[in-house]
Amino acid sequence: MNKITPNETAFHTLDMPNADELVVKSQIVRLLAAEIRKRKLTQKQAGVVLGLDQSNVSALVNEKISRFSVEKLMALAGRLGFDVSIRIEGEDVKLDVPYPDAA
Repeated sequence: MNKITPNETAFHTLDMPNADELVVKSQIVRLLAAEIRKRKLTQKQAGVVLGLDQSNVSALVNEKISRFSVEKLMALAGRLGFDVSIRIEGEDVKLDVPYPDAA
């Protein structure tokens, strides 16, 4: 996935207060929507895999980021078979924690 610096996004240009979160949500939603299309799943089939009703699957494939929290999107990624973790790096620190709800 591409790294985006804060000043490069429309969310930041528009000075949205939660711009960083919106960038994360947008990237995950795009990944999930692309994976659903790649697998050629119907909304009904995707709903079964993801545990979502049809209206939420529709929101997901149409990239309606406001319907989902970052945590929910991470869980959905896990249900599609992706390994999901939270990664923290610093000068002397590197921590990669599996996200337990994404299984």
